[in-house]
Amino acid sequence: MINIKNIPKNFYVIITARLKNFKKNSNLSYLNITKNIVNEIFENLKPINIFVPTFCYDFLKKGYYDHRLSKPDIGRFSDEFFNVYHNNRSLDPVFNYSSIFPEKKVKQFWCKNAFGNESFFENMHDREFLVINLDLPKFSSTFIHYLENKFKVPYRFYKNFEGSISYKEKVFSSKYEYYVRDLNKSSIYNSEKIRSFLYEKAILKESSLFDNKIDWYLSSDLISNLSFELNKDLNFFVN
Repeated sequence: MINIKNIPKNFYVIITARLKNFKKNSNLSYLNITKNIVNEIFENLKPINIFVPTFCYDFLKKGYYDHRLSKPDIGRFSDEFFNVYHNNRSLDPVFNYSSIFPEKKVKQFWCKNAFGNESFFENMHDREFLVINLDLPKFSSTFIHYLENKFKVPYRFYKNFEGSISYKEKVFSSKYEYYVRDLNKSSIYNSEKIRSFLYEKAILKESSLFDNKIDWYLSSDLISNLSFELNKDLNFFVN
């Protein structure tokens, strides 16, 4: 069971999870553990929709991405979720999300700029997300990279990638712009520092699910507080 004390309901929800300890305490398959996690959150928190990152780096590394067949590169939970909800994968060859309900957009275009127009993060200020991290070994958030891109931090730079995308039995060429790390500079964000900062500000909160720890936060709280720090110091994440 999920400890829902103080966890808000009726939000868009993003889930990231490590299944190692869930599997250690269960005889269920990874697929059924994933379904149980999603069902527990859905039944108790009544979300508008649930999103799971299904990021894939094939386009960046190999120059090819298959919307249906390119598997997520970020862990077993994302892989199992994708196996069930692959039809609801967003149109981004790298930082895509899958969801339990399809997104209702009048027009759909392929994202060509990570964290820019047509990306999952395009309308970030128009939606409030409840972000739930399940049993992760350290704090991790793609919102960090969204903010690094937004504030044009000096330890990253724009790089263009070209490749092919397969979608609904058609293959087409595409370009993709990504604000990548400068390997000649300190460019890995200080996870423990950011985690401590968010706890001190009461932005990052704790709960539990099936006896495993949960960290959760609201996207607007994280974005506004970290934006304030970046306005003072563009190297806040990496110092």
